Amino acid sequence: MTFTSQITEPNTVSISIGDSDGPAFTGWASKDSSTPIMSNETVALLASNAVLTKEKLDRFENHVEQLNPSSADFAGCFVCGPKAEFGLRLRPRPVTDEISWLSWDPGERWTDDNRLALLPAIASLDCTAAIGFHREGHLTQDESALLGSFDATIIEKPPTRPAGNLRIVARTRSRDRRKIFTDIGLFSPTGQPYVLGLATWIVVTPEKARGK
Repeated sequence: MTFTSQITEPNTVSISIGDSDGPAFTGWASKDSSTPIMSNETVALLASNAVLTKEKLDRFENHVEQLNPSSADFAGCFVCGPKAEFGLRLRPRPVTDEISWLSWDPGERWTDDNRLALLPAIASLDCTAAIGFHREGHLTQDESALLGSFDATIIEKPPTRPAGNLRIVARTRSRDRRKIFTDIGLFSPTGQPYVLGLATWIVVTPEKARGK
C-alpha cells in the first residue's frame, strides 16, 4: 500500500493510504489540539488497567476466544487478523467485563529513530478496540461493524521495546442504535500514555462488512 501526505495548513497534514484500486483511508493530522479527545478520568481508567492484578491476569490467560462473524471475516486484517502473515496480529482479551488488554512487543520491525513508528503505533489502536463487541453483547451473531471515525492524540512516540512490553487497553463505552463508541490507549508497562484513541464504529451486516 502507498502512503502519501500533504501540508494543507501550517500545522495540518492530510494523509492518504491506498493501493492500485485507489484510496483505502484518508484523514488528517494536526499539531493544534486545543480540545482533548478523552477526559482525564477516562485516561486514568485505561491507565489503571495497564498493570493487571492477579485476578485480571488470570481472566486474560484463561480466556478462549469464540468464533464470530468479525473474527472470521477479518482474519486477514493487517492489525488484528490472525492469518495476516506480515500484520500486527493484535487480539486483546478481556480482563474485566468492559476492559480488553494486551501486552505487545512490536519487535525491531517498526523501529523509527529508536522509537516505534507512528503508523503502527496508531494502527495498533484501530480494530483492537472492537475485538470484544460480540463477547460483550454489543453485537449479535447477525451483525458486524466497520470503523466510522477515529481520532488519535499522540502524546509521545513509544519506545520500540520497553522492558515489560507496551500495553493496549480498550474499553467499549456504549452502543447507540447503529453506533458503538470505544476508548483505547497505548501505554507503557506502568501506565504512562503514549497514544490515545477515540473511535466510533458503525453496525452493519456481515455481508456489508465483507463488501457484498
